[in-house]
Amino acid sequence: MIKNILYHHFRPKTVNIIVLLNLLLCSSFYGQETSNYGAPSWSPDGNQFAYILESNDKSDLYVFDLKTKSNVQITTTDKPEYTPSWSPDGKKIAFTTGEPGDIEVYVYNVETKVIKKITNYDVDSVTPSWLPDSQSIVYSQFNKPTKSRRVFITDLNGKTNNELVIDSSMNYVYPRIASNGIELLFAAKSKLKKDKFHVSIFNMNNKKIIPIENLEVVSYNPSWSSDGKKIIFVNQATKDINSSSIYLVNKDGSNLKKIIECEGGCFQPRFSPNGKQIIYKNGWVKNHKGIYLFNLKKKTTTKLIGI
Repeated sequence: MIKNILYHHFRPKTVNIIVLLNLLLCSSFYGQETSNYGAPSWSPDGNQFAYILESNDKSDLYVFDLKTKSNVQITTTDKPEYTPSWSPDGKKIAFTTGEPGDIEVYVYNVETKVIKKITNYDVDSVTPSWLPDSQSIVYSQFNKPTKSRRVFITDLNGKTNNELVIDSSMNYVYPRIASNGIELLFAAKSKLKKDKFHVSIFNMNNKKIIPIENLEVVSYNPSWSSDGKKIIFVNQATKDINSSSIYLVNKDGSNLKKIIECEGGCFQPRFSPNGKQIIYKNGWVKNHKGIYLFNLKKKTTTKLIGI
């Protein structure tokens, strides 16, 4: 049985949108009998990427070297790992570990090989990403009893944990701060069940929210280009998860276009540091193929690692 790490079971043909978002928030499926590669995150020099490999009921963090084609396993815990994020200074990788109700943010030091626990709360702390100074992390907290999803910024000691209060009537997932340190990218929805997640930007200086798209049915996995001018995200056009495609758009919402389609859906896209390529997960469970690279100029795809 496929285990939904946030309290639900998943049936690809009839997936509920909220169930889908719960699944996607924590990287990919845990407990599969076959290998599944996901949640790629570039090193700032573009020579490596961190990712999650799920195989034989285990889920661990790895680093793949694009030059040597070698893999290094980072974690060997009994608990599943999710959503790595490489720091801008290249020295650290943030990720999450744990079972539902006890998912916390950790940081792996690339130089010392030491793993440090950052958060310690009674709610799930998920989808961490870095601020430009590499000294703070923005992440989303999921509170199961209240069904709220809020955004926080923590330092690397876990002692300073500040909530970014945007709109208390909304739920927020996949928070990512631009390289200018001012604009917060996320997927958001109201707390009404009928509403769906869509991508927006919150300016932390003037407190304005800019909607980026309003596509059917649901959008998620947003990510900035390194220059902060463009955004990529996933849109699922129907209730079938295989309809998930990757879109590219300017940060003001202009020039929106679909750029990548996959037989089993495309997920978790990230711009390369030079902005010329996109790394992504090809296929969720059905028709899963691995981690791929898309060249924006040539419009070509290349398998980096997979099955």
